[in-house]
Amino acid sequence: MRKKLKYTFTDLEGIQISDTNEVNYVEAYEKIQEALKQIFWYDRTVYEIIERQGISISELSRKTDISYYSLYNTYCKVKSKLKELI
Repeated sequence: MRKKLKYTFTDLEGIQISDTNEVNYVEAYEKIQEALKQIFWYDRTVYEIIERQGISISELSRKTDISYYSLYNTYCKVKSKLKELI
């Protein structure tokens, strides 16, 4: 069993967040949108259906008769490419 550490707000007062850890969300969103335009249409479609429409991979597999593992691998491949951009 792992021991939980407890911190109070006074313990956190001296900690400062550096500017290098901040993410510019507008810029990141634009990079993602540009990368999605350049990805093969099938990969982009699978990613958008799962991510934006909220359909699970197993449900999409049942509806389309495409292998679950094919959809899973495609989704993970696109997601990892997008993570590299951020």
